[in-house]
Amino acid sequence: MSQNPYAQPTDYAGAPEYLEPKTSILAIFAFVVSLLGLVACCIPGVGPLGLLMGVLALVMISMSGGRKKGGGFAIAAIAIGLVAGAINVFVIIGASMAGKQWAQFGAIVEPIDQRDLSAVQAKLDPQASAQLDQQQLDAFADSLRAHYGGQQQLPTGLIDAFMLTIKAATATSTAQTASQQEYSPVNFTLVPIPVEYDSAVVVFMMVMDPSSFAGTFRYTNVGYLAPDGTMVWLVPPPSGRGTPTPAMPKADPADGQGGG
Repeated sequence: MSQNPYAQPTDYAGAPEYLEPKTSILAIFAFVVSLLGLVACCIPGVGPLGLLMGVLALVMISMSGGRKKGGGFAIAAIAIGLVAGAINVFVIIGASMAGKQWAQFGAIVEPIDQRDLSAVQAKLDPQASAQLDQQQLDAFADSLRAHYGGQQQLPTGLIDAFMLTIKAATATSTAQTASQQEYSPVNFTLVPIPVEYDSAVVVFMMVMDPSSFAGTFRYTNVGYLAPDGTMVWLVPPPSGRGTPTPAMPKADPADGQGGG
């Protein structure tokens, strides 16, 4: 049987072929990145990156002429990215404020290193300030330098303080335990401040009355963890132990040499 010469061929070269739309890889990737940004909200930039990728994926899908799909993933990436970005902003603001507060806690360390009596006394509560004199401050600074050398770095923000705290995690725990033997956490707030010195990270313990948080910080005492695991205190603690002995002034050779 011969074919009808007037029949339309069922298939011929160049006929348009229907292609199933493919899901946009960028849309899926944007969704995953935004989701990671929401889960790891403490890492700035991940959520906003997912948001931007979602916008780009949505534009590319709309311009594909139906060859791409995945608009749902792209829209979800945009929405999640917005939420993650908002959380990032709050985390950054909170970290900045916490960093400034942390810097206030450690503001007494530098004047101690400089042996500035008036500046140190200004940071102490009235009772501790009255107990401290120049000889005691010098003895404390001398013992600190003898154990650890010179001061290298004060924490400049929350991240710096966190990294130094991780570096001195064991020492921080030891200092906390040793300090609680003198100052009960029921009545006092103990704040560890790690500071880089020549030979090690030194853990200072700031002892404060909780009521001092209502205004300007005033310290009841300041101590540091010595290499032997004991606390050295700026002013005598309740037990009276742990303060370095001030050096006796050198005798003048002329003293005792009266005329005959």
